[in-house]
Amino acid sequence: MKTIALTILILLSNVKDTSFDYNYYLGYWAGDKTKYTLIVYKNRNGDFEFTNYKQQERVGRNFGGFEYSPEQYVKKDNGKLYSYISWSNYYCDLAYEPISKNKMKAIFTGDSEVTIVYTRVLAEIDGNNSEQLEK
Repeated sequence: MKTIALTILILLSNVKDTSFDYNYYLGYWAGDKTKYTLIVYKNRNGDFEFTNYKQQERVGRNFGGFEYSPEQYVKKDNGKLYSYISWSNYYCDLAYEPISKNKMKAIFTGDSEVTIVYTRVLAEIDGNNSEQLEK
């Protein structure tokens, strides 16, 4: 009897919760400890993509422009998204996880050890349209 109960317990503990809606992450996000805006979207294959950008200051007659931080999707697991940022001499692994409906945190490990709390600015509605959120 103990063996049957133990077997059932082991089987149930190995079942992953697939009920999380990963579309939660889609949209535009502003962080509390960064000047970068984060955009999370899905590519044609259904994989997540990340665009991090910040506006550069205007210098003289130059318009300014945007600076981008490269971020690569790794996987999704247990309601979290995993990615990494890699520059010439900088590397960090990131784990994104929900805090509330319009807040999530990103935990950086590697060359930076920091947690950034993001607040949703725009939410993607259907892949083609976005909705401005009230503050």
